[in-house]
Amino acid sequence: MMYWLVKWQILNFALIMNVMGQNKASLAEAQWKPEGPHAVRWDGRDAAGRAVVPGAYYYVLDAGNRRAVKGMIRGW
Repeated sequence: MMYWLVKWQILNFALIMNVMGQNKASLAEAQWKPEGPHAVRWDGRDAAGRAVVPGAYYYVLDAGNRRAVKGMIRGW
């Protein structure tokens, strides 16, 4: 997942949720990040380390006072 920050700020990339709104994983919480492009990779596992089923998932990116919600498909 790619994202761009326009200035140094605290980033919360905390949630990967299934379509029922259940939190499946946390990627990065309360980290200072510099401006510019960044990438985060999800290994397709939940917080307990189990592989999640293929399907649609959403991730939430909070940076400063902005929030972005994007979707993704986890395949086989």
